Amino acid sequence: MCQGGREMHAIVLWIGVVLLQQPLSVTVGGVDLEWRAGTITGFHAGGRQWLKDPGVDLGAIVRAGAGDLALGPGTLATEGEWTVLSWPAAEGRDRGRLTLRVKAGGPNEIILEGDGDCPDGGLTGLRWGLASLPADWKILVPGNSGLAFDATGPTDWGGTWPMNWEVQFVVAQGPGHGLWVWAEDAANRFKSLRVQRRADGWRLLFTAENFAPWTEKKECELGRWHVATFEGDWRVPARRYLDWARTNRDLQPLEEHGPAWVKNIRCVAICQPDTEFLEALARRVDASQTLLYVPNWRRDGYDRNYPDYTAIDGFGDFVEAAHRLGFRVMVHVNYFGCDPKNPEYARFEKYQVVDPYSGEKQWWVYPFPPEEPDIKFAYINPAAAEWRSLIVERFREVVTHYRVDALHLDQTLCIFNDRNGLIGGMSMIEGNLALHRALREALPDVA
Repeated sequence: MCQGGREMHAIVLWIGVVLLQQPLSVTVGGVDLEWRAGTITGFHAGGRQWLKDPGVDLGAIVRAGAGDLALGPGTLATEGEWTVLSWPAAEGRDRGRLTLRVKAGGPNEIILEGDGDCPDGGLTGLRWGLASLPADWKILVPGNSGLAFDATGPTDWGGTWPMNWEVQFVVAQGPGHGLWVWAEDAANRFKSLRVQRRADGWRLLFTAENFAPWTEKKECELGRWHVATFEGDWRVPARRYLDWARTNRDLQPLEEHGPAWVKNIRCVAICQPDTEFLEALARRVDASQTLLYVPNWRRDGYDRNYPDYTAIDGFGDFVEAAHRLGFRVMVHVNYFGCDPKNPEYARFEKYQVVDPYSGEKQWWVYPFPPEEPDIKFAYINPAAAEWRSLIVERFREVVTHYRVDALHLDQTLCIFNDRNGLIGGMSMIEGNLALHRALREALPDVA
């Protein structure tokens, strides 16, 4: 009897687990949703099913170096206007949790927020996703200056915001309609997007990261996300995001910044500081509409000995000749480069960016055939106020001494979740913005 009872108890538990692991069904506004462990696998809205359930779980509790924690069976609850979905780690609630809260947004739209924890620490972030979108659609990503994935392209792509996923949305474009996801995040959290093409269609995975270092992190916020359908092409969601960003991120039209001459530029010519070249070029272009970009103007050579911005002999004469012909001049500078051979490195080494995964200091090492001496410089986090002060002063000196019209700020797209943590309360994202603001204030007439 006891043995039979144990067998019956085991069968009941097994059946219970199978039932609990079935998708969770939620109706929010006019949208019927199906969820599998942090993954939207059904999105029925406007009389159409937009997703095909692939039977996969994409959600996870993300832990760098320790392995992600899969999610176990979930539960449903209601808190006011929010429907709350919560999944413990598959290994047990004491290992971690992902909780998502969903409510109605606009027509055929849901708003998603969430949080999670990992009591053992090391919590990098939280991942959720949706699957699968039709395989014959295109996935449009505002990353790497613009990406469009279709059935002939890569099967797997990943990007991090704000470095190579440059704007926080992604569009799935179908024939005359589509679905899109965007992050309503004015708090500048690091996040990532992964696009996967499988036999069942497209899968999109989103991860919200904690600020590094992660070793002691036990909790994480997901931020706010929107998932919505649209009619028309990608311009419809792009316009909506732009309208939101203008209001919530203090975006201003470029024509409201910097000198008026910028509006008149129609040609950018990359050149050496050679006055004979200027005269030849002036015979072929309208100099008043041409900006000269000069990478090799510094005494130490390209990408060497930053942050020393001493010019080669005669560079002032070159700029004067260019202006006399009507050209504008832009010089190449770097916003966070510091050569280890430069005396300033000893002062700023403590602010050198550290990779959040490996713990290694970050450098630029020239990737082409060996140079003598090596071209190598450290990445200094601009969240450090004294670095910003130094860079602003050095660039002010360049403008004052050589009368250049514009600065090419190289590598400003390189923004890392620095393992050093916040510096002066700032992430590297915020430090980058602070440096740009300081430069605009110090050099209002420079582009």
